[in-house]
Amino acid sequence: MQKQQRFIADAAHELRTPIAALALQSENLAHATTEQDREERQHVLQQSLLRLRNLVAQLLDLARLQSEENVSIQEISFNMVVQDVSADMFPIAEAADIDLGMLRQDENIIVGDKQGRLGQLVRNAIENAIHFTPHGGKVDISLYKQDGKAVLIVEDSGKGIPEAELEQVMQPFYRVMEGVQPGSGLGLAISHEIAQRLGGSIILANREHGGLQFKYEQPLL
Repeated sequence: MQKQQRFIADAAHELRTPIAALALQSENLAHATTEQDREERQHVLQQSLLRLRNLVAQLLDLARLQSEENVSIQEISFNMVVQDVSADMFPIAEAADIDLGMLRQDENIIVGDKQGRLGQLVRNAIENAIHFTPHGGKVDISLYKQDGKAVLIVEDSGKGIPEAELEQVMQPFYRVMEGVQPGSGLGLAISHEIAQRLGGSIILANREHGGLQFKYEQPLL
């Protein structure tokens, strides 16, 4: 109950700011003096609506994850999950001039999944890596077997995360203090919940030469 109450309080706090901004932007739209001015203000309003919609979708997804019980496990190919998500993410990386590719991939990696959640975890990892990598940077993916576990590693060439905040970033609504990129602070929290549901674990670490390493481990079937 305490966890649910905290979640509701945090969600209400997170929603208050974008809703207030939308109200102000809608008023500004009514005061546009030229057609160009109106179009510019409308574009800002639409972008804010999109961010709010994404935030609400993530809030609902996290709430559903935290309340899921007795969901059956399906046997899937981790290789196919990573390949499908990478194919979806490639155009986004290409548009940002980011080199997205596989460094290593073992064959026939079979793991358990629940309602497609593993694909969501992989998507969050790659999407975050692309989001925080500057133009001209790299995002490398590795997938292999080690000690009875499947291991996924996603590495980027961005700024990384301050060491003191590596654990905190997987808490709902937490944003890195030095971050300049906007975000909901929910992506890693959702991934953390998924990992727990699948019996896996996430480890974040800064790379020696810059950037972040996202490491996910899950028992093989």
